Amino acid sequence: MLRIAAYAWEKGRTKQVVYRAADGHIHELFVPVGDSWSHADLIQMTGAPSPDFASAYACFGWKAAGTKQVVYLTADGHLHELFVPVGGSWSHADLTQITGAPRPEPDTAFTGFEWKAVDSKQVVYRTEDGHIHELFVSVGGSWSHADLTQITGAQSASTNSPTLAGYEWVEGGSKQVVFVTPNGTFTNFLFQWEVLGVT
Repeated sequence: MLRIAAYAWEKGRTKQVVYRAADGHIHELFVPVGDSWSHADLIQMTGAPSPDFASAYACFGWKAAGTKQVVYLTADGHLHELFVPVGGSWSHADLTQITGAPRPEPDTAFTGFEWKAVDSKQVVYRTEDGHIHELFVSVGGSWSHADLTQITGAQSASTNSPTLAGYEWVEGGSKQVVFVTPNGTFTNFLFQWEVLGVT
């Protein structure tokens, strides 16, 4: 199964497409404004482990730190991040190892996004028990972990639905995570992770 992701990087003034090639590596095609397309083998450049065959990708720019990042899952169940600042070199981080967070459910959906209100970036995923977890870091800080289901007392996410979305809501001054519960209800974690149930 071919998994691809595409996104714009405002700080670097580029757009890019990320995909897993037949060699098992993560590749990026990118183009700056007014220039020509280029290619980069991100696994070769960083020495990072290759993604699991079925892994999705969370790709996004982080304006506060001037970086772009690609998050993916390896066969050992670890979430990894590849990141690069404007004009810099690509680097790798094993987010599961750094935070000591529980491993994601195999083949799970996950998402990554920035939250401008506090200059943070976060990766959100589901574990096999249906809990939603967040890995997060602010500029100059260290990665941390939070079990959002435990913090809020929310119903667990459905393990039959791979659906999960996370985003910042600038106008509302909040960040949100939306997922499906076992009874088919959409649930939304809001701001400091209050819970709203929506059917």
